Amino acid sequence: MNKRYFWIIVAIFALYSCAKREYYTIHSFPKEGDAILLKEIKYDPTEYFLADISWANGYWIYELRDEPFFILLDRDLNEIAHFGRKGNSPNEFLSPMLSNVISDSNAVNIYFYDWDKGRLYNASVNKNNGDVHISELKDFGKSMRYVRALDDGRYICSAENNRYYFLEKNGEEHYLEGWGNEVNEAVELSSTYVPTFQSRSDVSPDNNLFAVYSISHQVLILHDMNGKRINTVYISKEPDMGLYDSDVGSFNGITFLGDVIVALYESVEDECSYLMVFDRELSPLKRYRLPIDGNILTGNPEEGVVTVLSYDDEKMYCYDLSEWL
Repeated sequence: MNKRYFWIIVAIFALYSCAKREYYTIHSFPKEGDAILLKEIKYDPTEYFLADISWANGYWIYELRDEPFFILLDRDLNEIAHFGRKGNSPNEFLSPMLSNVISDSNAVNIYFYDWDKGRLYNASVNKNNGDVHISELKDFGKSMRYVRALDDGRYICSAENNRYYFLEKNGEEHYLEGWGNEVNEAVELSSTYVPTFQSRSDVSPDNNLFAVYSISHQVLILHDMNGKRINTVYISKEPDMGLYDSDVGSFNGITFLGDVIVALYESVEDECSYLMVFDRELSPLKRYRLPIDGNILTGNPEEGVVTVLSYDDEKMYCYDLSEWL
């Protein structure tokens, strides 16, 4: 083959490969800064052995590492109710995890999924007296690792190989773009979707966006609520440049504030934690370096405040990001 034609073919193939690459790697942010610390909240791990915290609809929800599994608190951290005994009897649970929180005029409805039992529950907490009524909503079987009940009657599920899909009202499974309808297909797509990675996820308050982030590697993935992928970003390294290198970093949480997505990122390379701000298509906007090791993130989208839980410090740190509202 003529060398000239050979290199033309190589160039065309390279351009085609770049066009088909449906992710990008962030090496720097347009702006850097320090987040404004509003307050620190000290907690006693002998009273609340925290695994996770969430702010939703004007209430705090603590997830504890043992029973009672859940604590509902008001804005000022006054306890309203606690529930969740450990065991296999009715109203007892093994490995519950928060799914969704919806508040109405009379009750705070806390949806949670027990992945060891494969069942989704609702704990309805009376706002006036703190009484808790727990009901089982659906039995998914023990193969499911994540379930979220959506307002439109659908569910977001994650099963084998960590693949996410919508469970439609008619019972059909609608896999998100890139996870594939078959396990082998998902494995073939793993260079940009890494379905086997352990992950967590969140839905935007307007129910338009669904974000998945890896808790072991530096990847953040965004879909719309029809399952179409909007973007995938990696921090610092491309997936073919050592994706399985644990010395890069990982995400420890995301939250939606106004028209931006805020992510808590633990950088092993820089030996620090960051708050990373993206727009609703995952384009980078600003990065805040934190003077703490952050483990969990939750956000108050009404006031533009994000709260970072630090296990080592036994504190919660509230930062002002209202500039993005």
